[in-house]
Amino acid sequence: DELPSHIKVAVQSMLETVEKIEKEMKPRGRLDSVKLMVEEVKTLGRGYLDLAKWARIGHVPTFEEYMEVGLVTSGMCVLLAYSIIAMEDCDEKQTNEWFQTRPKIFQPLHAVFRLKNDIATYELEISRGEVANGVNCYMKQHGVSKEAAMEELDKMYKYNYKVIMEEFLTIKDVP
Repeated sequence: DELPSHIKVAVQSMLETVEKIEKEMKPRGRLDSVKLMVEEVKTLGRGYLDLAKWARIGHVPTFEEYMEVGLVTSGMCVLLAYSIIAMEDCDEKQTNEWFQTRPKIFQPLHAVFRLKNDIATYELEISRGEVANGVNCYMKQHGVSKEAAMEELDKMYKYNYKVIMEEFLTIKDVP
């Protein structure tokens, strides 16, 4: 009941999708990947709940505090977990173990999505009373304008994008 209506719809849709995937994967013996994905969906839901609590009380966390939650609510781990389910020609156990180690590439993947999303949705989120947005948190913490905050988030985006590209070129331990 604490989640905004647009997030409730998204969470309900995810839960229905999980049920459908579970029905399809059970006969294939791939329920471990489904369990992994369910845990990621739960983590995402907890992150959304944190954002909803901040919005309800008008709390603007520090940028660092926000990013801890913001990286989770980027939803990238859920998307990656969904992807593992779809990889039928892989060693499920080995792939799930790799996923659970949270390889170095995960953090910048989350960050590029979160940072670009926060820049793009700043005005909309503020208009809905969602004060915990990367741009707003950065502005409040550093006492800068919206434009300056967006520039800084864009610099962070570019740095993380560079890390992703370097990881793609050097990563060796992918199952």
